Amino acid sequence: RKLTDLKNKELNSKAPAIICSIHQPSARVLNIFHQIYVLSFDGRCVYSGPPSQLIDYLSKLGLQCPQFHNPADFIIEIASSDYGTEAVNKLAISECNRQVDYLNEEKMLLSCTKFLISTNGSKQRNCIRVPVSKVIARLKNKSFPHFKHTWLLLRRTYLSTIRDPKLTWFRISQAIFIAMLMSYLYDYPIGRADGCLPVTAISDQNAFMSIGVGTQDNISFIFFVILFTVMASRMPTVLTFPSEVSVLIQERNNGWYSCWVYYWTKVIADSPYQILITLMFCSIIYPMTSQIESYTRFALFNVIMILVASIAQCVGMLFGTLYVHSVENAVFMAPLSMAPMFLLSGFFGKLSAIPIVMKPIAYISYVKYAFEAILVVLYGMNRCPTFDELKIAAINARLPTNANIVRKNIQDNRQMRINEQYAQSFPKVWSGYYNPLTYQLNHSMVHETTTNATTRSINSTSTSLILRHFEVIDDTLIENICILVFILILLRFVTYFILLSKSNKKK
Repeated sequence: RKLTDLKNKELNSKAPAIICSIHQPSARVLNIFHQIYVLSFDGRCVYSGPPSQLIDYLSKLGLQCPQFHNPADFIIEIASSDYGTEAVNKLAISECNRQVDYLNEEKMLLSCTKFLISTNGSKQRNCIRVPVSKVIARLKNKSFPHFKHTWLLLRRTYLSTIRDPKLTWFRISQAIFIAMLMSYLYDYPIGRADGCLPVTAISDQNAFMSIGVGTQDNISFIFFVILFTVMASRMPTVLTFPSEVSVLIQERNNGWYSCWVYYWTKVIADSPYQILITLMFCSIIYPMTSQIESYTRFALFNVIMILVASIAQCVGMLFGTLYVHSVENAVFMAPLSMAPMFLLSGFFGKLSAIPIVMKPIAYISYVKYAFEAILVVLYGMNRCPTFDELKIAAINARLPTNANIVRKNIQDNRQMRINEQYAQSFPKVWSGYYNPLTYQLNHSMVHETTTNATTRSINSTSTSLILRHFEVIDDTLIENICILVFILILLRFVTYFILLSKSNKKK
């Protein structure tokens, strides 16, 4: 009562809006308000308008207010279903139709106030009334400043990480702990075994068998590194992303930003953490397991592991989006989907030996491409001598020590190939015998003309038992890296469209 009196006496020129919630008011208090809004027991609007028109409105719908009865009590009794739910439904439908008519005729107007600051610092107030239909049309035609929204979302994401860094520190400590544990698990440098066929392998069976023993631990180590990288990148995303999707749906429906901006901002914000943690993990395990010393190989090893981590994180976002309302299902399905990818990676058996029905699954397994690429990085790229170079080394080993032969250390000259000049540089061992290298040159030339390129690149060029066992060649490296990049891009867009579909359904 005091507020309305104050409004009528002192604030009439400024026309403020006073909103109050009233329960069982008297007729006098009810008539103080310029407009009332009545809700039914189930939350529907049964009347919206001036209190002076309430009785006439109810009479038109066949609801007569008794004489000397408080109109406020009467409408409250109707809204509480004391007169039955049919009366409530009648009022709710009538009020809904009336509001639709107002919208169509543009009778519902909004008061929009603009403050104008004059040069002398005084404030002026101009009130304009805008049709609701125009306001709704403007809200539907949303324009999103992508760069501004991207910057604001990035800033919000990094501020949230700084204020609650537990998950980030957990991921960092996990990577360091597992890397140190794997480094100290073996009591010898597992990366030094090159898997190359030794010169004495033909005559010395023990030397041949020792190669498999020396590289078996390193192959298992490579497989576990990929397994850990996938798990460490996928599971945190599966656990946290569903809650972020719920917030996205609410904020997107409020018109704060578009789904496109949010998704790619999320990718950009997570990428530095993903890359740095993977680099830190690889920088520990690579030298501490005595892998081959080469900046090129180390860089390629990191690139492959970053691609694997990014793909795993994207798959985690995919499952988090699919099961946005059930984190338990996402946590169950994400590890389950990893099983066929790892079983068909080539580690447990040759891909040429698996049933033809399962081969399509193997060809879409990003673990397979990463595993083969790392094998080439660590055991390919001319780490082992070719078969031709190995034969030369065997010949040199069998020549008499007092013969006038210029010996060549094949292990230190991996790029050397048999040519006519090199063959003629060796004199004959004794009269009546041809230069063995000349014979070897002729033999290799005949062999190359009768062997196809693929077989030659595997069987006659490479002596790496690891690459021969897993049926991998050096050309596989670039091919597999390109396939990993393609899989990552494809999964990014698939995840985005699923996220967009989920947000549209919720909307």
